[in-house]
Amino acid sequence: MRPLNLTMTAFGPFPGTETVDFEKFGDAPLFLINGPTGSGKTTILDAICFALYGKTTGDEREGSQMRCDLAAAETLAVVSLTFELAGQRYRIRRVPEQQKPKLRGEGTTSHSTEAQLWSLNSTGEEQLIVARKVKDATAEIENRTGLSVEQFRQVMVLPQGKFRELLMADSKDREQIFSQLFQTQVYKKLEDNLKAQSADIRRKVEKSEQIREGILESAELENQQALAEELAVLKPQCDELSDIKNLKNNNLLLISKKLHEANSTLVSFENLAKSESQQQQLVDKKNAVDVQRDQLKQAEQAQKIKPEFDQVERNRLAL
Repeated sequence: MRPLNLTMTAFGPFPGTETVDFEKFGDAPLFLINGPTGSGKTTILDAICFALYGKTTGDEREGSQMRCDLAAAETLAVVSLTFELAGQRYRIRRVPEQQKPKLRGEGTTSHSTEAQLWSLNSTGEEQLIVARKVKDATAEIENRTGLSVEQFRQVMVLPQGKFRELLMADSKDREQIFSQLFQTQVYKKLEDNLKAQSADIRRKVEKSEQIREGILESAELENQQALAEELAVLKPQCDELSDIKNLKNNNLLLISKKLHEANSTLVSFENLAKSESQQQQLVDKKNAVDVQRDQLKQAEQAQKIKPEFDQVERNRLAL
């Protein structure tokens, strides 16, 4: 994060409006803030920190305490900071909680805190990101910088020997600060993935060792060398048994083939027997039909001669 322009009104020891144009330093990575005690050196750092997070560089002073006592009653304490972050420019404006004269009557009224955040394009036009809510502005700053106010104090703003606080910080706190500062999360994820893979490989190796030990124990062997020697002794027997197994497998295939052929022949015989039985049934039916056909012919012939027979019978009765 690189500050570009800081404007302070009725803030700290400054009763009026003061502007610090950091762009005059150009691309210089370092610059010195120098002046006598009480001239406002720390106030510049306080203003930067307050503009971004709504808090000063230390816990000794709250934002509501930063209004200049010498400022005119009607002058509102305001801090505005333009800065560049990851190639993008922003402007943030904050107003601390303070008392101001009432619009009507005597006395004062409380002015609540407020904050606005804009992004700036290449032409300097502003696009509003946060309209007024202080929490939303702070959350946006934390999200975009990747630093909380405590980490920003330790990493970016180190006034009056507070660099020592970073050096004396707990190792875990320093690790977290430097991790966010130098964006080492990707390496942490890679480290975690490698640790997980290593643990998985270790478990597989241990499982393989357990299986190997189990095999040796079941074979009543002391170690892998004994297993190798035993295998060398048993290999000829294994080869011989393998040949016997192959021969028996071939015989089994031959027997299976013959069994299949025999089953096919049996099915053919069964089908033939069924066909012969059906044929005999058809022959029996044919004979019965032939008898019925002969009876039908005789009945037809008898029907033809029946009138003559009836006439002969009548003549016989008439005599």
